[in-house]
Amino acid sequence: MITFFYKILLCIVFIHVLGYVRPSVGLSRPSTMLLDNNEYKNVVIAIHDSVPEDKSLINALKDTMTKASKYLYTATRQRAFFKEIKILLPSSWSNDASYTVPKTENLAFADVIITDPIRGKRSLPLARSYEGCGKQGVHVLLTKEFLTKPRVEPYFGDPAKYFIHAFAQFRWGVFQEYAEEGEHEFYISPTTGRPEPIKCTIMLRGLVQKNDSAHTICYLPSQAQSAHVVAAVDNKTGLYENDCQWRPYPTRQRTKASLMDHQYIVNLETFCDDNHTNYMTEHNYEAPSKHNRLCGHRSTWDIITRTDDFGNGRNPPRGLLDAQLEPTFILMRATSRKRRAAILVDPALTKKAAIQQALGHLKHEAHTHDIELLVLRFENENISHHALHSVESIRSFFRHPSHGGDSHKLKHHIEKTKQTLKEEGKLNDTHLIIMTHQKLHHVKKILADSKQNGLKLSAISIDTSNGVSNQEALGLHSAGKAAGHTLLDRLRKVILEETPNTVIITTDELNLKGQKPVSSNVDIDQTLVNRITFVFHYENDQPFIDLRSPSGVIYGEEDDTCTVDNDVRVIIFHFEFTEVGTWTYKVRQSSESFQNVSLTVISEENNMKSDPVVLRQSVKRADDRNVLLLNLDVTQGSHPLLDLRVNAKIESPTEEESYVQLLDNGAGADISKNDGIYSRMYLAPRLNGSYHVTFIVSGKSGEVQRKEETFHVLNDENAHVKKEVTIHLVDGNIQRQISGGTVYLDRAWSNITYNDAIPPSCVTDLVAVKYISYRNTIVLKWTAPGDDLDHGKPSGYQVFIGYDVRNVRMFLNFISTGRYYGNGHVARETIAAKSSATENEIVLWNVKVVAKTYVFAVRAFDVNGNLGDISNVATTGIF
Repeated sequence: MITFFYKILLCIVFIHVLGYVRPSVGLSRPSTMLLDNNEYKNVVIAIHDSVPEDKSLINALKDTMTKASKYLYTATRQRAFFKEIKILLPSSWSNDASYTVPKTENLAFADVIITDPIRGKRSLPLARSYEGCGKQGVHVLLTKEFLTKPRVEPYFGDPAKYFIHAFAQFRWGVFQEYAEEGEHEFYISPTTGRPEPIKCTIMLRGLVQKNDSAHTICYLPSQAQSAHVVAAVDNKTGLYENDCQWRPYPTRQRTKASLMDHQYIVNLETFCDDNHTNYMTEHNYEAPSKHNRLCGHRSTWDIITRTDDFGNGRNPPRGLLDAQLEPTFILMRATSRKRRAAILVDPALTKKAAIQQALGHLKHEAHTHDIELLVLRFENENISHHALHSVESIRSFFRHPSHGGDSHKLKHHIEKTKQTLKEEGKLNDTHLIIMTHQKLHHVKKILADSKQNGLKLSAISIDTSNGVSNQEALGLHSAGKAAGHTLLDRLRKVILEETPNTVIITTDELNLKGQKPVSSNVDIDQTLVNRITFVFHYENDQPFIDLRSPSGVIYGEEDDTCTVDNDVRVIIFHFEFTEVGTWTYKVRQSSESFQNVSLTVISEENNMKSDPVVLRQSVKRADDRNVLLLNLDVTQGSHPLLDLRVNAKIESPTEEESYVQLLDNGAGADISKNDGIYSRMYLAPRLNGSYHVTFIVSGKSGEVQRKEETFHVLNDENAHVKKEVTIHLVDGNIQRQISGGTVYLDRAWSNITYNDAIPPSCVTDLVAVKYISYRNTIVLKWTAPGDDLDHGKPSGYQVFIGYDVRNVRMFLNFISTGRYYGNGHVARETIAAKSSATENEIVLWNVKVVAKTYVFAVRAFDVNGNLGDISNVATTGIF
């Protein structure tokens, strides 16, 4: 019998994002939510541990999601609704006989997360997205207050509609069709020749008012008639002045779109489309909304109907009654009981030294966080098991031969393990991990069949040529070429992710040359107040270590806080407390030899007074080229952290290291500025093999900012929704590190000639800043792309100009085809690039033809003539 217990659920898996994998379109993270026969099933909503127990929240959530299902059905024009929703409750909530035990459902992979970040304030649903147009996001964030706080009609009368707005961005990669924070709310419309608010559709009605106590109406000079109807136009930009705001009417609208506009508008029920005969839903192509900028000015409905959910005729309209649209709810409670996990090792892997070494090192790190490791092995018709007490016992265990463990008997061994677990009554408490050398697609069906019988199961493959779509969501993982610290990183990453408060602060490699000491330091911030562990791994002779706390106390190997294990060659300092500030360490040896000493600093975020700093990473192949898309989402609680320095360390198959700085500037790979998601493209060298990614985060005290966004309704006769953005400076240095996993590029450069074929990235933030009359110039501004995507410097730009163009679609067609059939006329010019990637490119464009309105777009090209995609459209005029 297997007789082992866990303080927490332990899942030992190797994270590997495959270069060859073709996941679902736009998948930024694993999701098991499926749309079949118009029914969304396996939608996982998780309530965060920060939310105190409140059974009324469950009822409010059920009510909101039931209404949301009906809204979704209408919005998708009878193509989709919520059929099955799983609600995952925190383990701290009391149990109920009706609650089931989760199998693979967890907070990390939930589609919707309910948090409690700012007590007493309301935040609207927020979708976190790493990628661009048509790409699925990460999750939707809700707050408890949003669901339970009393309503203010009509602005917060129906939270279900707000949820559908966020769900559309999360699932289909469509974006806001109103002005984002920090953007102008107005633009010069080529159609009307005057300033218009950013909206969809163009027929949406409302008022332009000053942000004053009198709510003074802003009008054009020709319309000003009284003290409360004033001319408020900037003669340099032609736009309304900065204190003028667009306030659409919450009722009395004639349009039905778009749900990506202001969600409180009662009449809005669907998405903008390309039907030019229906003004109620026709897309506003010319507005510089976030959606238009990222989606090439295409309508939201056009984007949605081309996703995997609806593309190629999938899930056509289906007539249903209201009662049929009500979802079923499955309540689950995260278990707080002792959990068990086991690695079932394929006999072909038992002699791999790298696996033995990694398990031996990990044993000590896991022990400091109340984790016990255990390995299982095929033994004829039985299962042999072994607890990991020391590295020698691990090696001894692996030395014994295994019999009858052929890979084709994998399903049989799983069934034997399940039978043993069931006899002990521990089937629902165990996570079984299969470590095999078989390809993942060979074991995919075996795992699927076994999971149906109640066993939580994952598979790890050492084969480097694996490729299964959406593999992590299915419990399928690849180790690639398992060796060195990358193997330990992958083991450590998943183990510690199963303990949500545990974080890796830093890892370091110290090169000792003779007796000369090597020193460094690590910063501990105020969110880390529980425990801290310093783990030093050495290669040869045991070094001497002096560890100094911020208060000046020096700890050495003779202290009770230190443990030395010469079998594993590890020295551990473990503290059941944490001092905030800078810790320093000095490492030296008595011999004249050379050796490397690696350090890992681990702590826990368990401060009830401060939300934890959370890192969520995404590494995936961007396309058929050897390009990786790197994303790191950094928040404190659910609030973005800005002005951090985020680097990705990439180790190539030849173990060469390179560093790429990730940016949160809203350009290139980064789709939104100042949202706490740092992004960059990485161009891998011309070399097949495994690329290991590590994200390194640092920030200085007083420079890092936490951005909190909340909404409330102004209680006056002109009540409207007001967004509050509060910036808090973070006290104390921040230091974090997280593994991004390993990407195997098995076709690096295979479709590319030796000559450069990678174009510059697309410009998505082109703006016409103002008109300078005395110079007769228009100032254009954008963030420069690079020679190759967002690296280097482009050679130049094609600038497209439309004079008195009334139809932006015709203008875009001219750029794509070279043909123009609209009014006014168009031209193209070429200019040289001045700025390198990520820098501002500012162009003073000389007016050559007098017109009332001007439309611009740009496209970068490199020295070899590779053209980037066409930018967003910017408009202006001469006034």
